[in-house]
Amino acid sequence: MKTLLSLFLGMWVVIDLNQTIFAEKIQVEKGTTKTATAVAVAKSFVGTPYVAHTLERSPENLVCNLREFDCYTFVESVLAITHARHHQKSYMQFQNQLVQMRY
Repeated sequence: MKTLLSLFLGMWVVIDLNQTIFAEKIQVEKGTTKTATAVAVAKSFVGTPYVAHTLERSPENLVCNLREFDCYTFVESVLAITHARHHQKSYMQFQNQLVQMRY
């Protein structure tokens, strides 16, 4: 039971951390074009670790991880943040965009 509770609480910490990172990235200065915004968002991730296979094996579960990337998740995250930056600026909009790109 203690392990399950730790796992559950750990998941909430990760979710909160991703939302915090998103809130920082959505504040990146909006470019005059979506391309300029995407470049600014991408540059803001300089120094973020590369980790292979950051998505779960199950395609039904949305994995949102702004703490580390593989090649695909980096591009998807930058594009989804750019889309959110030019629209509703919400974490939910960001997640919806990830779902549309991946699935």
